[in-house]
Amino acid sequence: MTNIDLLTEAFKNVYGVFVVTNFWEGADEIAQGKIAVQAAKDAGVTHFIWSTLPNVGKISNGKFEVPHFTGKAKVDELIKGAGFEYYTFVQPPFYYQNLSGQMGAQKQQDGSMGWTLPIDPTKKVIHMADINDLGKVVAGAFLNPKKVGNGSYLSLATELNSFDDVLKHSK
Repeated sequence: MTNIDLLTEAFKNVYGVFVVTNFWEGADEIAQGKIAVQAAKDAGVTHFIWSTLPNVGKISNGKFEVPHFTGKAKVDELIKGAGFEYYTFVQPPFYYQNLSGQMGAQKQQDGSMGWTLPIDPTKKVIHMADINDLGKVVAGAFLNPKKVGNGSYLSLATELNSFDDVLKHSK
């Protein structure tokens, strides 16, 4: 994702690409997004699908900064202006699979299981889905470019949960 020549070569002779960056691996998502857009344009890609998230800084009028959301969102504008015949934005949710291991509920000081976060545990604010459903959404976008290839945002979320809901379902 950082070598435009290799990426352009990988994108040659394909109809479409689905591009995902990974903030948690230290990616400069804006730089990688620029390279991916340019490589796709140079290779003649018809349909560009970008995994993005909302621009939290913009939505909150600068009150909150969530780099792994906002970095992806800033690439959206590059894609919109790149001139692809078709382009689609996929907004993945918080995956159920994220809750195994390090991001799972942790033992609290009182012995209960949960999270120590500045969020009311009863508020339904977590958009969730199974990671395995992402491919279905992307495949659907590739199969229906006239319907969703005009800059549509496809949000993948099958449930809206609170942290209390997550704990209840994990038992």
